[in-house]
Amino acid sequence: MKCVWQKKTCTARDIVECLNEDKEIAYNTIQTVMTRLVNKDLLKRTLQGKTHVYKPMVKRKSVLQSIVSQSMDGFTSQFGEDALIAFVDGLDSISDETRQKLIKKLQNK
Repeated sequence: MKCVWQKKTCTARDIVECLNEDKEIAYNTIQTVMTRLVNKDLLKRTLQGKTHVYKPMVKRKSVLQSIVSQSMDGFTSQFGEDALIAFVDGLDSISDETRQKLIKKLQNK
């Protein structure tokens, strides 16, 4: 999805090239994954000539919020407030600017 969000519209070949900068991934594997993302309504696929062109159907921020929310719900249901405290303890390396944004967000809730 990162490559799709960067390119805004792309083909499976574009994604192969984007991902193969890091490690070799087969074209058929990319096609399979992109088809699954279409089936999950995360991508839209249109046929242009003989080539499928893909566009993201969801914003990166929405996906990130969903993943984080599900993860935090799982942690807090299993570990309670200890999970939140452990998360905060792990924030030692964030910038002062990010820390202030978090504080502001918490104060507005």
